[in-house]
Amino acid sequence: MKKDYSIVTELPNTKIPIEQLERFYQRYKFAQKFTYNKRVLEIACGGGQGLNLLAHDAVSVRGIDIEKKNLNIAKAAYKNHSKISIEYHDANQLHFTERSFDLIILFEAIYYLHDAPNVIRKCKDILSDNGIIIIESVNKEWKDFNPSPYAHLYYSTREIYDMLKSVKFKKVDMFCSYKTGNKTGVKARSISYLKRLSVKLNLMPKSMKYKTFLKRIFFGKMTLLPPILNDNICNYTEPEQVDPENYDTQFKVIYAVGYKS
Repeated sequence: MKKDYSIVTELPNTKIPIEQLERFYQRYKFAQKFTYNKRVLEIACGGGQGLNLLAHDAVSVRGIDIEKKNLNIAKAAYKNHSKISIEYHDANQLHFTERSFDLIILFEAIYYLHDAPNVIRKCKDILSDNGIIIIESVNKEWKDFNPSPYAHLYYSTREIYDMLKSVKFKKVDMFCSYKTGNKTGVKARSISYLKRLSVKLNLMPKSMKYKTFLKRIFFGKMTLLPPILNDNICNYTEPEQVDPENYDTQFKVIYAVGYKS
């Protein structure tokens, strides 16, 4: 049965918590500083909300996705944008020529890949000699971690670092963000317990749509995820660089920046 990835994708006009919007915005603002004069590829671009931020300083931005429903949304948003192109492409089978891109972005998608090391190896081939890859993922070691129903395999901070080094990226910097800390309030502890219990008992909704009700309970005030992200749409927190040998597992989010040379 064919999977419908649109139901597990953060799409425009979905109601989400403020923190989720800030985390979504953080990904693209963090990546934006690497885009100057670059040919950018975003793998698994979803509805394309962040492509606008990537395109500010880039030469060109190409967004690819395996889900046609996602692509239709992205294409409608950028139909008149001179720098941005959208196309169907299976990330598990990248068919681009060598040195086609200077920057490759893979946000919240590495766990859907059937053979992530092979995809990362192919990414290295299609990067220019000074190319960079940026990977962002939920931290599977975070105690409130909730896996996607379509996920193939999740990776820790150290596992992503080792993967990039194993395919010979010369330098790999690791970052983490949104540290949870020790939740001391009764409400915070109760919510954390209920989330972990729901995950353990497989009671979490499978789609973004049906998670909205629980998110309203867990996080409170909700907002709409816009079709296009613009600068200063919400607060930005700079990810914290960490040592892959010694890091805190209480972070919700992992970033890796791999340099080809």
